[in-house]
Amino acid sequence: MKTLLIAGGNSGIGLQAARTILDRGHRVVLLGRSRTKGEAALASFGGAAERASFLGTDLSTHDGARDAARRVLDTHDHLDAVLHSTGILAIGQGRTADGLHPFFAVNYLSRLPPHPPPAASTAPKPQATRDHDDPRHPSPDDVRGSCCPGAYAR
Repeated sequence: MKTLLIAGGNSGIGLQAARTILDRGHRVVLLGRSRTKGEAALASFGGAAERASFLGTDLSTHDGARDAARRVLDTHDHLDAVLHSTGILAIGQGRTADGLHPFFAVNYLSRLPPHPPPAASTAPKPQATRDHDDPRHPSPDDVRGSCCPGAYAR
């Protein structure tokens, strides 16, 4: 039996994915902003609800993402997979507590870990190199002005 975290699992695609995963005998941890929707999602699972849990959280802020990560790690010794199905349509000019537009914060930034995983922090830094003798790797001087006049202006 696997344990899967589903961000945005209390509605839409995330909820349907949770149902499918539960039907296959696995456990799910749902993350969502609305406690009401989360409780309704759990109730809709019938007998499989014993293998599901819900954590109310707001992933639109860095603090919310960190808090969600801490709470999940406090209650689960491991996760086998993460499904990120959060998304909002925010057309106003509102801002999150971090000063970001909610559309950008939830739909893009909330998918990033709040801090690098331990393995990433100890990995060597990648370095970009270019073979100056290889014609497939032109220098900026070779392409300056060829596609976008003014793009490489000095």
